[in-house]
Amino acid sequence: MSKKIVLADYIIQPSQINELLAKVAIQIKKQICFREWYLHKFGQILEQLFLNLASLKAEISFFPECPELIKVFDFIEANYHQPIKLPDVAKAVGYSPAYLTHLVHRRSGKTVIHWIVERRLKEAQLLLLETDQTITQIGLSIGYYDVRYFIRVFRKYYKTTPQEWRKAQRQP
Repeated sequence: MSKKIVLADYIIQPSQINELLAKVAIQIKKQICFREWYLHKFGQILEQLFLNLASLKAEISFFPECPELIKVFDFIEANYHQPIKLPDVAKAVGYSPAYLTHLVHRRSGKTVIHWIVERRLKEAQLLLLETDQTITQIGLSIGYYDVRYFIRVFRKYYKTTPQEWRKAQRQP
């Protein structure tokens, strides 16, 4: 009757050193194969995850894909809720305000200030839809410290006040 050797069996059974080394080598090769397989599968999963994240980022971001302006848009995204201005963005990306204005307008067709305002207003729309915050609270949270100015800017872009826009969007 042949007995199946389990990993621990060769440690307690008397055997020759060559047999022991051969069995250990087989076990090590199996472990290496398993690790390589798991790493390969894990790599595929990570690759798919990164592709999904990249497509999700592209869907979420309304900034255009422009390699020259990535730093500009990243700065705006990180700071739109603060009272930033053109010189702040220019300093952050290492350009003069005049050059930055020219570059952004040439590449995107819009000014830096326009991108800041658009980003703020997109966030305002989201907050108007998803929260019950007051117009003043929303204005403050997106970088407008004068609610009247926020309402004026919102009306200029959307031809309605934030309150009216909220009511219209929430109606069934």
